[in-house]
Formats: sequence, C-alpha cells, structure tokens
Amino acid sequence: MAWRAYWTVFKNSFVGQLEYRSETVVRILTGLVSFISVFYLWNDVFAAKAVMAGYTKPQIITYYLLVAYIFASIFTSLDISAEIRDGQLSGYLLRPISYLWYNYWFSLARRAFRFVIGLPILIGLLWLLRDHVYWVGDIKAYLVLALAMYGAVNILFLSDAFRNILEFWVVNSDAWDMIFDHLVGFFSGTMIPLVFLPGWIQTLADYLPFKYTGTFLVDAFMGRLSWTEIGVGFMLQTLWTVAMALVLSLVWQRGLKRYEAYGN
Repeated sequence: MAWRAYWTVFKNSFVGQLEYRSETVVRILTGLVSFISVFYLWNDVFAAKAVMAGYTKPQIITYYLLVAYIFASIFTSLDISAEIRDGQLSGYLLRPISYLWYNYWFSLARRAFRFVIGLPILIGLLWLLRDHVYWVGDIKAYLVLALAMYGAVNILFLSDAFRNILEFWVVNSDAWDMIFDHLVGFFSGTMIPLVFLPGWIQTLADYLPFKYTGTFLVDAFMGRLSWTEIGVGFMLQTLWTVAMALVLSLVWQRGLKRYEAYGN
C-alpha cells in the first residue's frame, strides 16, 4: 500500500508540474542559452589545437551542452527546511507514509518532468550545432547515461535533504544553500571539466559524491572512460547513496527529537 501511495505522489507531482511548464521551459532555456557564451569561448580557446586535456573541440562543446541540460533537469531544491521552519512539517508527520520518501518521489517527478520538457530543446540545439558536436551512436552509451543519471538523482536528493534538515539545528539555513550549490557546481564539473583543474582538486573530487552527478555522466557517455572506470563509477554512486541514506536516516531521527513545531 505504501508503494501505491508513493506512486500516486509521483503521478500527482508530475501532472502538477504542467501548471508550471512555462517556468520549466524558461529554466531549461536559461541554462542552455548560457551555453552560447561557453561555445564561443571554447571555440576560441581551441583555435588550431586538436586536443586539450584529452578533449577534442566537439567533445568539450558536447560536454557543456549535456552538463547544462542534465543539471537544469535534475538539480532541484527541496522545501524541507522551510516546512521545518514554518511548522508545516507537523501535518506531514501525521500521514501514514514516510516524509522523506514522500519528498523523494515528489522531487523525482519534478526532475522527470524537466527532463522530458527540456529534451526537445536539447535535440534542437544539437541539430543546430550538428557540425560542432560529438555524436554518440552506441546504444549502450545511452543506457549508461540513463543509469548514471538515476544514480546522480539519488545523490543530489540525499545531499540536498541532508542540507535541508540542518534547519533543525540552524535556523534559516539559507547560507548553507549557497555554499552547497557552489560546492556541487564546482566538484561536479559543471563550471569547468575537472581534468582542467589542479591534480589535488581532481583527487579530492574522486572521493566526493558530486563528481558522479556531472563529469562522470558525460565522460562515460562520450566514451572517455573504460568499462572498468564506468563500473567503478557506478559502484561509488551506489556506495555514496547507501552511506548518505544511512546518515540521513540517523540525523533525521535526531532532528525530530528537536522539532518544536514553531510557525503556522
């Protein structure tokens, strides 16, 4: 019965996003339009160079295009901190389903909706830039990308949920939001591919979960990683998901003991 309830949450959330479809399109377009400046930047940077840090010019352009689309689709913010702060959490705790699982399925629907809405835009840009992008014809690469994206969704949800429940201890944790967003953007490789950064930063990124929400996805898709490296990446995605889920569960239970239901 619980899984039926969560599936209902997913369906209702997905349908509910139709009311905000214009906002979603604008969000996707904003992320992809910013890619235009990146396109001209790297077009000039490469100039006569055939390869830089292992990337060809079509690969680096495809990298930024895919990263912009993926993050615009799967990087969403939860409302947990606001509901803790305003006391709205109390109403959810009275329901016969897990509050965290409710948020997982609700946010999963939002991510799926953005992915679907943004796909025609991505395809249109790929067609316009067809002479400048790196085309992948191996069907296995698309399966790898789909699986890696799901792993990235889980990591982003868990890390965002953990950041949100800090509200139990830190009132109005907006500063944490800004720090979190910048950390994710930097170590995921959305700002700049990690391979262009100093070696010690690349090593640090290997041991953090965020690399496996950005750079890993695109490099695996474009065939820049061996099957062994892809397997290790999937394993690390899984390990981070399990570890973060366990920590989140423990911290959540401790946080509930502090919850005093202030607000409306």
